[in-house]
Amino acid sequence: MMNKWFVSLAALFFTAVLAAQTPAAVTTVTGKVNADFLNMRTGAGLNFPVAGKIASGTEIKIIREIGNWLELTAPANMKIYISEARVGANGVLVGELNMRSAMSTDATIIGVLPKGAKVQRIDERRNGWVRIVPPETVKVYVAAFCVDYDKAAFGTDGMPKTAAPAAEAEKAPAETEAGKTAEAKTKNLHLELTGIVTAWKYSETPETAYVLLDAPDGKNLAFITAEKAETIAAFAGKKVKVSGEIVKNTPAGVRVVCVRQIAEIPEK
Repeated sequence: MMNKWFVSLAALFFTAVLAAQTPAAVTTVTGKVNADFLNMRTGAGLNFPVAGKIASGTEIKIIREIGNWLELTAPANMKIYISEARVGANGVLVGELNMRSAMSTDATIIGVLPKGAKVQRIDERRNGWVRIVPPETVKVYVAAFCVDYDKAAFGTDGMPKTAAPAAEAEKAPAETEAGKTAEAKTKNLHLELTGIVTAWKYSETPETAYVLLDAPDGKNLAFITAEKAETIAAFAGKKVKVSGEIVKNTPAGVRVVCVRQIAEIPEK
């Protein structure tokens, strides 16, 4: 009787462990990369390390919007490497292990696999390193400007919308008008910003040719434009203070500011 009790308890324990390791279903929105090679980063910002690149035209699965960044499930062809030293014959790790973007301890750490996790090896190995199929827990981040996707598919919380009940669907036109009114109020709003003028290499329009960053490779504060392009170009790479009006928001929600005054901030 005692043995049966222990067997039942053990079965219950392992069932609970497996349930905890099984990822919940995630709602995603499909997008397509529109840049030649799009950097995937370990976080939502230019200050995070590059974890790999995605070629133009590649379809991706978007989990959520974070400002002007998108969180993705790791693409199936993303290169992720681990040391084989802690991988058992059945693919189960005998210890915690870093996932890296290349076969080197100097490469970017993409995430950490816990002891007991199971990996699927790909036959690409060298000097004790092996490539693995990207685990479902791996998330990467890309600039929203470089992806074509249905922005209306996301709610104000940045998460994909679920199908609305019929009663709520009737309210959609009124909500849409409210959204238009809210955006109209942001136009011509005067503001002052301080940041670093940086050329935006993915720009397809003059108004997004330059972006103001809060730090080198940092957060996008706004796109800045002027009646004469050379007004902005002369300050590329410099820390400045700008004064102007918001003339529109990009589809990804980043402000476009028409600069009236711009001045370099001297280094101390």
